[in-house]
Amino acid sequence: MPTTSAVTYNTGINAPGGPVEFLTLRYDMTFGGTPVAAGEISSLINGLRVVLNGEVVHDFQAGYANSGTAGASQYNYMLNHIGGRCVEDATEVVAVREGYINIPLGRQTPAGVNRYEITVDWAATKAAATITSGSLSWWLRFNDGIENHLGSSSHIIFEFRITRASSC
Repeated sequence: MPTTSAVTYNTGINAPGGPVEFLTLRYDMTFGGTPVAAGEISSLINGLRVVLNGEVVHDFQAGYANSGTAGASQYNYMLNHIGGRCVEDATEVVAVREGYINIPLGRQTPAGVNRYEITVDWAATKAAATITSGSLSWWLRFNDGIENHLGSSSHIIFEFRITRASSC
């Protein structure tokens, strides 16, 4: 979890196969003070990488991320442009942060067990914003209707399959 110094978070998840639309990070954190000035928790993401069965399927590296960012973060801005989203619940207590980061994957994963390796590089929070409690959880959203393959690598390459009806 983010803290008053930069930290790297790594986790691995085994999941079943199928049509994966989104990988979602759900966070629910309480800090000792305001963690970011006038923005959401995604302002603290310096990098986020997702490797699925040995293939990099999402790789974001910020030029710079910090707790002083106002408005949408670099990561939030990028996700909105590729069909993802960062949503944070508004509360009157700015030290309490609950939200979701939806990362579009658009992958048909093979049957059986699939391995997701996730690395998040967190920037430091404001000095008084020591984490006091909270959780990070990862979810997959399966969707049998997905038609797009979408990946974000360090080269930002996107692939789309467009289905058109032919006219007679």
